[in-house]
Amino acid sequence: MAGWFAGLGVRRKVVLAAAGGLMTLWLEAFVGHVAGNPHVRWEQFIPLVYGAVAVVALSVAALMPGPRPALDRLVTVVGAVGIGVGLAGTFFHGRAFVGNMAGETVTAHHVLRALSIGPPLFAPAAFAGVGLLLVVLGRVIRD
Repeated sequence: MAGWFAGLGVRRKVVLAAAGGLMTLWLEAFVGHVAGNPHVRWEQFIPLVYGAVAVVALSVAALMPGPRPALDRLVTVVGAVGIGVGLAGTFFHGRAFVGNMAGETVTAHHVLRALSIGPPLFAPAAFAGVGLLLVVLGRVIRD
């Protein structure tokens, strides 16, 4: 089983690992945004749609034989969109944080309380982090 994986180039291995990481982020976003939530808003579907498409696209790109420039372009596009998804999510989560802070004085207690009752402020940055990895991948690993 490990023989096929050993035969892949380093970049393809990293792309598969990133696809696995995005699957984990997709599952976390699904639980946080949809599971048991009767009032899902449209923006909560952004990481779900992106995550599902990105996992499939990266998996296919890494496993299909083909020219490296095509792989590089696809991986860069998926990464760039991931950065956008992460930034958008940080904006939406930040908006909730600002709303939770409305009328409160800025103290450690109030900030921590606002962070604890709202969506995780920095969680969407994980999409941006994986996206950044994918964007720079072709520039740092040459195989």
